[in-house]
Amino acid sequence: MRILLVNKYFYRKGGAETYFFALAEGLKALGHEVAFFSMQHPNNEPSYWSKYFVSEKDYVGKISAFKKVKEAATLVYSFEAKRKFEALLEEFQPDIIHINNVHRQLTLSILDAPYLKKHRVPVVYTAHDCCARLTRWWTVPARFATIALTVTSSMR
Repeated sequence: MRILLVNKYFYRKGGAETYFFALAEGLKALGHEVAFFSMQHPNNEPSYWSKYFVSEKDYVGKISAFKKVKEAATLVYSFEAKRKFEALLEEFQPDIIHINNVHRQLTLSILDAPYLKKHRVPVVYTAHDCCARLTRWWTVPARFATIALTVTSSMR
């Protein structure tokens, strides 16, 4: 099976990334072909798929007021992420997609990729860093294929 794993960080930043990389290794050990979509960062692990990673976004570091305003819209919808995700989908042609942490840097704009609608690729979303306000900003249009939500044990 061709499985696309999505997470905003592609280095071992925390628990979600530890899970993400362990899942990738486990899937590969079972004979699955795995590709990745993430964000560019100096600490990233090497990956053939990094040519599709979105530009690094840092919303907590020292950035100018101009850049803050410019980047504000990308917190909700990223045209860059949608475009690069579509290109990756066209090359890899996944059977299933597993989304992990995508908020802020990648956003759910990736689910707008035309490839998903055309090929009806199933998407699984695992909520790692869920917050009480999640339901206020996270909506999925009905036109998308079935999305299964899973919650990690730390969320129970």
